[in-house]
Amino acid sequence: LNVTYTMIHRLIMKGFLVLILSYANMADDEPSFTAGNTMCRNGGHCGYANGTSHSWCYIDYNGKWDYCCTTQCENRGKNYLLCSSGSQQEYFCGDAGKKDIHGRNCLPSHPCGLHHGENKPNFGFFWCYVDINHTWGKCCHPDDTCTDKGQGYSSCRTGIMPNEHIAN
Repeated sequence: LNVTYTMIHRLIMKGFLVLILSYANMADDEPSFTAGNTMCRNGGHCGYANGTSHSWCYIDYNGKWDYCCTTQCENRGKNYLLCSSGSQQEYFCGDAGKKDIHGRNCLPSHPCGLHHGENKPNFGFFWCYVDINHTWGKCCHPDDTCTDKGQGYSSCRTGIMPNEHIAN
């Protein structure tokens, strides 16, 4: 729970209910991100829409969607991070969306993702903006890590196609 100084002040001055309402309003204004760190389209939110048993959101205007985490993103005894979306299955998730393949930090407002729609380029691979001048970089696919896969150099999958790898 991220509580700001203003919220704490409201709690002291007006009571606990104001804090709860302030937090609820703040949460509604913040966009949601999928398990793969793609921002929900148009600042949308994750949820159980259309009677599904899993949390999800649309990530483009062509009907493409992705799962959202309902539990913590954690290691669970594997060398990658998993979360639940409310159903029985687990999904890849985590900090994969915070740096490009060159180690540059992604802008907090633009983590790695496919970023379909929203007047952003549709490259067909995971990418993020790394500065306010719209310099962008490719990112590893959320279910892959940048490691040496026996070729003598590190690589990871960056695209939506299973065999698309890039050297780092």
